[in-house]
Amino acid sequence: MTMQTFGIVLIGTILGRKSGFLSVLLYLLMGFAGIPVFAGFGGGLDTLVGPTGGYLIGFLPMVYLTGLGSKKSYYSGIFLSICGLLTCHILGLLEYYRVTGTWILPSVPLMLAKDLVTTVLAISIGREVYKILGSLSPNHN
Repeated sequence: MTMQTFGIVLIGTILGRKSGFLSVLLYLLMGFAGIPVFAGFGGGLDTLVGPTGGYLIGFLPMVYLTGLGSKKSYYSGIFLSICGLLTCHILGLLEYYRVTGTWILPSVPLMLAKDLVTTVLAISIGREVYKILGSLSPNHN
């Protein structure tokens, strides 16, 4: 288990949908280019087509939906972030199955439970950080 989903939700909450999406896209491009930025210091195109590649691609809709919800009410933000989280998990599970031919369904409840808790935590922290940044810069949007 990693804290990548926490980071993705935090990025979306603080940067919003456009800047958050571009930041995560840059992160993925760096990793796919071979820079070891993924979990376990992984990188390269083989990571994209490997068992966890679907989760990595799932970060894009996840950060976009989180960013979309970041400027809405707290509960709308949580709802959209959870939609993004579920999208990420679905893409991840499908890619894992495509590559390995097996489902990892028994571990999904534990992964989802951890990710749900860290999603709410990241949104709460991210909203406070956003407020602080906004108070420091009149041009922060």
